[in-house]
Amino acid sequence: MNYQYFLGEWRLERKFGGTSHASGKAEFTSDDKPQRLFYKESLSITDMPVITESVRAYFYDFKDNIITKRFTDESKFYSLESNGNKAIGYHKCKNDEYHAEYEVFDDKFLLKYIVKGPRKDYVIENLYIRTSVA
Repeated sequence: MNYQYFLGEWRLERKFGGTSHASGKAEFTSDDKPQRLFYKESLSITDMPVITESVRAYFYDFKDNIITKRFTDESKFYSLESNGNKAIGYHKCKNDEYHAEYEVFDDKFLLKYIVKGPRKDYVIENLYIRTSVA
């Protein structure tokens, strides 16, 4: 996957376990480090009694066919192995397992997390639709 594909603004639709929904925007911008993008999202969860706002930020490092997603403190979230228009990764957090899959299309991409753990068993689907190119 070419990191330049992600540059720009995206509309983001997120489904949590088939019961909750959030929508908002995301943006990938260039960073000072080569082959690194800064990612920021802002979402509204509207299907709860009170509208909840969420803001998150990460770094994405691209090297060869490996994409590493990092928290803003530089700690590693997970790495993905890219093959064509798909990238697959895995992250273990204590007793929970997160399987991530990115699938890229022309002007949209899908990020899917399958989450398993002693008290977790759900899927998070994120649909990104391009709204502008950087």
